[in-house]
Amino acid sequence: MGCGGHSLFPRIPTGGCGSDNTAEHEQPRIHAEPPLEILKKRYARGEINKEEFDQMKKDLTGGGESTPERVASSGQGRKTRPTTVAPEVQRTQISYRQAREDVLALTASRGYSPLLLGMAIVGIIFVAILGLLVNPLGWILIPLILLGCAALVYIAYAIWRATSSSRKSVLGRTVDLSQLETDAGTLQWDETRALELKLEAGFNEIKMDQGMSVFRDLKGEYDALKQIYLGDSFTDASLINTAKMKETIVKVYRKALDLLTTVLDLSRQVSTIDISHLEQKNREIEQEIKAKEAQNLPVLALKDKLDRNIENITAARTTCGKVDGLLHQVNLCERLLRKARFEIPELIVHRPREDFDQMIAELEGRIGLAQKLKEEYDKQGI
Repeated sequence: MGCGGHSLFPRIPTGGCGSDNTAEHEQPRIHAEPPLEILKKRYARGEINKEEFDQMKKDLTGGGESTPERVASSGQGRKTRPTTVAPEVQRTQISYRQAREDVLALTASRGYSPLLLGMAIVGIIFVAILGLLVNPLGWILIPLILLGCAALVYIAYAIWRATSSSRKSVLGRTVDLSQLETDAGTLQWDETRALELKLEAGFNEIKMDQGMSVFRDLKGEYDALKQIYLGDSFTDASLINTAKMKETIVKVYRKALDLLTTVLDLSRQVSTIDISHLEQKNREIEQEIKAKEAQNLPVLALKDKLDRNIENITAARTTCGKVDGLLHQVNLCERLLRKARFEIPELIVHRPREDFDQMIAELEGRIGLAQKLKEEYDKQGI
């Protein structure tokens, strides 16, 4: 069914890797790396300034060290300039320090309380045996030994209760810290993931192979590109506006998904229309009209049916044209993401900042063109 053949949208060759992977990579947890390494990466990304870095590092190591410098491609070191810290980041820093202190206390308690209890038990047994061997009346010491055992058991129980309470508080703060760390990113990721699942299910439902192919090519390029802009070589680049590049890449992908959503909505409207079948029916109706006119029979109902079929065919073809235009814009977004995937590593290492800014401008320009086409179709009543 659809435009000019058995299928509504004939499959066209498209670029890209055609990845079918629909699983997102898990967000990295804050305890996946040593705290000092996490702190250094935060400083390198500009999330904390020098004073906060020194203070937090002093809290972690017990003494300050020199601030790490990121070396540019020319071999000259540059320190990250101080930036304004968002309230969410400040809360994350405070929670992280508090959680680390609790973890250290928890580790110490869990390490020493079993050791203390074991040493006490061994000591009590040793004293009891020694007393019985040295003095036949050593049983007199048994009440004192039992009293000491009771005191030690009570102390061990108190330590265990404190450890259990500390463990609960640490786990609770870890959850809050993780939420603070990924609050904005998780929300955006959830929205994007929901949109991806909607598109995949929708294209499968209406059996639109071309739409599914374009979607998979786009998603494959974006997933491959994320491996670059989430890597250390990208986040540690000090001479280029990496934050702006990341933001623009995500915007391009989201805009392309938005266009594909419109493609899916339009395709649903004409997925049940078989243009070739309607054209065949129109030819039959025209022959029937001619035969009845030759016999001077009424043909008004047949002409009305013919007009309705012609209107349906025209509307379906118009919709197919709009879908093709939207898919072309999505293809352009996918090609631009592919270009960025190949050029970003070179831009980071060998190219001046102007070339990097030009890439950002090109990505933003593609967003503008896609938005302009979308608004034009919206004015036409899509």
